Amino acid sequence: MMRNLILLMALLAGVGGANRSAAAAAPEVTPATAPAGGEAAFARLLGLAGQWESVTAKGTVIRLTFEPISRGSALVERYEAGTTLTQTVYHPDGQRVLLTHYCAQGNQPRLVADLTGPADHLPFTFLDVTNLAGAGASRMVACEFIFEDADHFTRSETYSNGSDDDVTTRRYTRTAASR
Repeated sequence: MMRNLILLMALLAGVGGANRSAAAAAPEVTPATAPAGGEAAFARLLGLAGQWESVTAKGTVIRLTFEPISRGSALVERYEAGTTLTQTVYHPDGQRVLLTHYCAQGNQPRLVADLTGPADHLPFTFLDVTNLAGAGASRMVACEFIFEDADHFTRSETYSNGSDDDVTTRRYTRTAASR
């Protein structure tokens, strides 16, 4: 009986040790970051987690919700303006930070962050686009964040149809922190 008890204790210690080793090897559940270069930029984007609003000159309320997903390795933005809903996903990619915008027009432009500017500015420039209806179809070609403080940022978005650019700039105010 004593031998069985010692065997059981040794077995449980081995299982517990294996669990401790697995836990030690598993990454911490904290916001993931891109390697050097993109780390600060992606961390700044993760800091947007929560709900934001801006009101257009015509009185339309624009609502943004930012939510980290996949253990902080990506950030989903949900854009709501009346019945228009879009999503944009931000994520690190090696030394880069990318965004993919799932446009209400049905295309998906990808933009890459320019990490060379000041910390309070994060511009994204056009990389490529999928599902574009044609050469003259509108798509996002630039997006820039200007971080003011914990509760305010300004964002400019540039859409192009290949010949004309349309730039929209809005200032957003935090209405709720992330859950």
